[in-house]
Amino acid sequence: MSKALKNATHDKAVWLHLYETSFPGIPKQLDYPYGLYTVAELETTVVRGLKANVSWRSGDGDGRVEWVQRDIPGEEEMDRFWLSDSGRWLVVLTSVGSVVYHDLDNAGVPGRTLISRPSAAGQGSARRHMTTRMAADVCPRASNSKLEFNLALYLSQSPEESHFEVWKVRLQLENEGELPVLVAEKLASLERESEALVCHISLLGDDLAYSQTPWTNESAVVTVFNWKTASTHSEGYKYHKQEMYPAESGALYIPVHLLPGSRIFVMTSYSIQLFHYGDAHGQPCLELWHHRHDYVKEFTLSKPYICPETNSIRIIVSEMQRVLGCIIPYSLSKPSTTSTDTDTDANAWPSSSALRMPSGFVLLYDHGQTFERKRWRAAFGYRTGIVHCESEITGNFQRGDSKLYTLSYSWPDDEDPQVNRSVGRIRPGRWQGWQEGYNELTGRVVMFSSNSGSCISVLELHWMQS
Repeated sequence: MSKALKNATHDKAVWLHLYETSFPGIPKQLDYPYGLYTVAELETTVVRGLKANVSWRSGDGDGRVEWVQRDIPGEEEMDRFWLSDSGRWLVVLTSVGSVVYHDLDNAGVPGRTLISRPSAAGQGSARRHMTTRMAADVCPRASNSKLEFNLALYLSQSPEESHFEVWKVRLQLENEGELPVLVAEKLASLERESEALVCHISLLGDDLAYSQTPWTNESAVVTVFNWKTASTHSEGYKYHKQEMYPAESGALYIPVHLLPGSRIFVMTSYSIQLFHYGDAHGQPCLELWHHRHDYVKEFTLSKPYICPETNSIRIIVSEMQRVLGCIIPYSLSKPSTTSTDTDTDANAWPSSSALRMPSGFVLLYDHGQTFERKRWRAAFGYRTGIVHCESEITGNFQRGDSKLYTLSYSWPDDEDPQVNRSVGRIRPGRWQGWQEGYNELTGRVVMFSSNSGSCISVLELHWMQS
């Protein structure tokens, strides 16, 4: 082996060690095996992460935020987006049902089409706009495999005409020296027969969940079904369907998260419920716990984070003045029984009281009246987050400037004592929006920058020591 190659191997090992040890507590995932990364790519990843996170671990809280903004215009109106765990891939769903993606590590590379939608026959280039929803589930993979994730889409051209799709998306490295690309393969398509509005969807493995709000005064409902089985069954998604009814029937927006162990986390404005939806057709859904709270901002629910040290799931939400962390045990199993009653069915699922788990909420941050504007949303990482505040809508329905705040907080069992509970403010901008995305490792923030969805802004935050 040549001396140059030995040095390159040594340098790569050093950068990989820095990547693994420099960001304690922050979930991180490389897109492909580290052996396929160049030394320059690993160096860029580590340096970017250090710039994005150094002040949160410095202990003094005196750092200031510098940021660079990049705008991404869309040929079609953009409705939803998903930011990968690595912070590199931005997947965007448009209002006509097509999906494009952007490589944020390479600003000069234009967006590429992942899923296309042909024009309807006889309509020329015109395409109908739809109501859309999107959810992603990153597939478990070995250390020597590349990024894969399933993408669930809900597309509705009218209340009577809507369906779900599930796609497999894979990262491909075609030739050495070329940039990786994403490719998609359709796995399932299921028609939906309901006029109720789907407000949120979640995907985990073979299960797809959605919450819906009816047009009438009927109760809202959360539905879970096995999309893989339903796609081959004559009854479609009606087969193996489980339904749950949130505590607040009048809630207009009901975020949901599918969790391991056939559980689903359901949030409304004044309650959070955890259900077990069973793993057999016809099995009743069980409410594991029900937590009443002060008014929670509907658009502040984080994705679930896995804490391997404590074998728990962590989810962050925000009330009007507090950021709360929810801790849920990762595993859920049937409790053992010493009963000798011969009439007891050993295969019967236990009651909800038997399945009740020691779960709870912890205070992560009390921001009081810091966010003076009523219109605000948040995107939370495991130990840091951003809050986007907008001015009130004026008489001519024009929005003014918006403010972006940065938050840091710590969990009670954090091993790193240097994590501060602090808040900082970035200077005002002209960001709009109904969705915010945030990647903790890279410091990237993604927001819509227009009401029409014609442009997305990507901000890269860097902390500078005072």
